Amino acid sequence: MCRRLDRLARDLGRLGWASAPRYSNSPPELLVRSSLTSSVGDTVSVVRGERTWWYRSSTGAWLGPCYAPSRAAETVGELLRSWGIRPGVE
Repeated sequence: MCRRLDRLARDLGRLGWASAPRYSNSPPELLVRSSLTSSVGDTVSVVRGERTWWYRSSTGAWLGPCYAPSRAAETVGELLRSWGIRPGVE
């Protein structure tokens, strides 16, 4: 699971989002936020779908399959932007 979250973190970084692993949690999670604010963001985990592994938001939204982390990164970005959160530059 951690490797899948690492791949997502790399793609999120390319899009300007900051992330912080929370791998000691059960299940492991990735905190995603704007680099401009540390208090608001989303937490992503990896869950087993019917046929494959998926990234899932703490809201319960399925973000994308783990074989397409760039797609999931775009979806998480759309979700955060819908809350008025914009990516920043670190």
